[in-house]
Amino acid sequence: PSVRTVLGWDPDQLVGQPAWEYMHPDDVRPVQDAAAQVHAGHAVSGRARARTADGTYRWFARSQRPVLGDDGTVTSHVTGLRDVHDQVMAELALQESEAHYRRLATYDQLTGGLNRVPLEESLDALLSRPARGGRSLAVLYVDVDGLRRVNNDHGHRAGDLLLTTIAARLRSE
Repeated sequence: PSVRTVLGWDPDQLVGQPAWEYMHPDDVRPVQDAAAQVHAGHAVSGRARARTADGTYRWFARSQRPVLGDDGTVTSHVTGLRDVHDQVMAELALQESEAHYRRLATYDQLTGGLNRVPLEESLDALLSRPARGGRSLAVLYVDVDGLRRVNNDHGHRAGDLLLTTIAARLRSE
């Protein structure tokens, strides 16, 4: 059986065990909620992680549907599982990569401040709002005189250190 190949369990080890005993702790509640829906007569589907025999977890897509008796009551259920671990891992890696590139596009990597375009967008949004409760808005523009000279005379590391020091001091005030 595929349970041995994919999860490493002998099928006899799983017979009679509740499914959530082998689920990732974060997936137990959704799996239990899905089981309740199936027992109420509804078909459900979703994803969950199952624990392998070596203690790691693999992602599975699950589809469950109730089996109804002649009187219309749920007598049992059918569950289909499909190994989607590689697909989910690729999706998670893509999400992490997208978040990384959003950060790169939004924040200056050296100082941690907003890059020009997001800063302009934020300022435009703030300036277009009416003043609330007597609040005002101030913008501080800082031009570091002599930065080019620091870079030329002492190298870019020194210039970077100067910029990060100024940014840290501005944030702390």
